[in-house]
Amino acid sequence: MRPLPAVPGQMGVFTAGQALSVGWTRPSLTRARQRGDIVRLRHGHYCHAAGLDFSVEGRRRVAVAAAAAVVLAVDNAVASHRSAAVLAELPVLSLPRRPCLTMPAGTTGTTAGAHLHRAHLPPELVMHRGAVARTDAARTIVDIARESGVEEALVVADAALRRGLVTQERLAVEIAAHRGVPGIATARALSALADGRSESPLETVSRLRLERAGVAAADLQTTLTDLRGAFLARTDFYWDEYGVVGEADGLAKYGMFASVVEEKLRQERLENCGLIVVRWGWSALTDMDQLAGRLRAAFDRGRHRSSLRQWHVDGRRHGVVAA
Repeated sequence: MRPLPAVPGQMGVFTAGQALSVGWTRPSLTRARQRGDIVRLRHGHYCHAAGLDFSVEGRRRVAVAAAAAVVLAVDNAVASHRSAAVLAELPVLSLPRRPCLTMPAGTTGTTAGAHLHRAHLPPELVMHRGAVARTDAARTIVDIARESGVEEALVVADAALRRGLVTQERLAVEIAAHRGVPGIATARALSALADGRSESPLETVSRLRLERAGVAAADLQTTLTDLRGAFLARTDFYWDEYGVVGEADGLAKYGMFASVVEEKLRQERLENCGLIVVRWGWSALTDMDQLAGRLRAAFDRGRHRSSLRQWHVDGRRHGVVAA
């Protein structure tokens, strides 16, 4: 197969015209589509099929390419909502079924295969990666909160804060600019919850649902050492009062086989120092009563433990005195 156009700033998308300019013909494009070498995203817009599969990453690449293609194809279109998030390489709880676009207020008509929104977007709210325009992180977070709710938006907000794409102050300004707009109360609630210390969507959703279940707030990303100062772990959740560690990512943070061994050794190190470890994955979040019960049982064990083992928390000594 002859080389495909690699056009900077188009997120892997190329047009039929760009392909023709490097020696392709319309019949050869059709044959490449039929073989599965390229994918037509919309009329006259294509991308290479490699990596576009049913895996999580493959489906994400499809969402990125689809959003880029529609922005390139439609005048004055700006990718927004969850499409803007995936273009910014931010995690989302659920990928958009159709690319989300914001068009200038007063624009009429529809765009095939796209979910249209209409609003005035000042230039400072529009980011450009080459020819592909998207809303900035603060506007994206507020849009997602208003349309899809706190959980969807909080996943994006935590990641954007962690990566320095937005600040709490910038988010507050954008929320204030939407005063009186439907759904803005959801965005205000999100602002108080956002925390850039969460390092994965699972940690973010766990934090939110545990709070709703009435579980005491945990310290996030706490570094633990033994009494000699040797590193034990950097924990997702830590309840110092009880000496309980919560691990919400498990094997997702590591490679497959190595992760099994590493997680077992990691948990053993923590427990040898008297800490109690509670681990969970996505499936546990479908029954929050059970997960909250597991944590409260761990708190109770920690409250009444007789072990004299000790550990350090971020350089401070914490111990358990026998009852």
